[in-house]
Parts: sequence; C-alpha cells; structure tokens
Amino acid sequence: MFIQKQKQDFWRDITSLGGAWIYFTIILLLFAVGQTKISAEILTGFFIMYFTAVIIRLFYFKNRPKKETYNSTLEKIDASAFPSVHSARAVFLALTFSKLFNSMQASTLLFAIAGIVCYSRIAIKKHYWTDVIGGIVLGILTFFAVNKLF
Repeated sequence: MFIQKQKQDFWRDITSLGGAWIYFTIILLLFAVGQTKISAEILTGFFIMYFTAVIIRLFYFKNRPKKETYNSTLEKIDASAFPSVHSARAVFLALTFSKLFNSMQASTLLFAIAGIVCYSRIAIKKHYWTDVIGGIVLGILTFFAVNKLF
C-alpha cells in the first residue's frame, strides 16, 4: 500500500511538469531575465496548443481512462482526453529549449523529461497512448508554427 501511494505521488508530481502553472512560471522567469523573445514564443505556443486542443475537443469527445463527469461545455472540454495538452506542452518546451541551448546533452535531458511527462499521463490514467501521441504531434506542429511566426 505504501509503495503504491509513493508511486502514485511520483507520477502525479512528474505530470505537473507539463502543467500550465509550470509553463507560465517558465514564461514569467524568462521575461523577468530579459528573454522577451523566447517568452513570447512560448506564450504564443501555449495559445496555439490550447486553442487547437479546444477546437478538437469541441468536435471530437473522447473519455479519459478514468471517465470524468461534466455539466457544461467547458467541463466537457476538460473531461475529454484527446489530445493530451500536457504532452503537447512538454514536447513543445523540449523542442524550444533544445533549439535555444543547441546542446546534445541539454536536448537529451529535455527530451527525457518530456518523455517521462508523456508517460506520466498514462500512468495516472488521464490519457491513452493515442491521446499522448496526439499531444506529441500537436507539440511538434506548434513548434514549427511558432518558428514560422518568429
């Protein structure tokens, strides 16, 4: 029982690395240290990913592994599993910082973290593999879109 609880806590903590609070903290920190261009790129990526996910979820609803109840359209969008926005954010950040740092060691670490975040979504039963793969694709496409814009 204790080990199971620790395992659940571990995956919950890992999955937060793909969460909006971490994402906005990174944006604010970059802005605070004068990295306005990269913070603007990451903020733009956030809006592109979120807008795309909302549109997809409005037209294609897919239950999560642990089905969530909903009473409104906003709750229904949040209860939908496809695509995994946590996975999209993790992959987008890994690609963005890999480009910024231009280092094989940094890129390896960043993609390992993104991979662990993606797996955590399955481990905590928020998504299926197809949802995570959809999120990865969304993160990659958003990275290329943001690079075209900037």
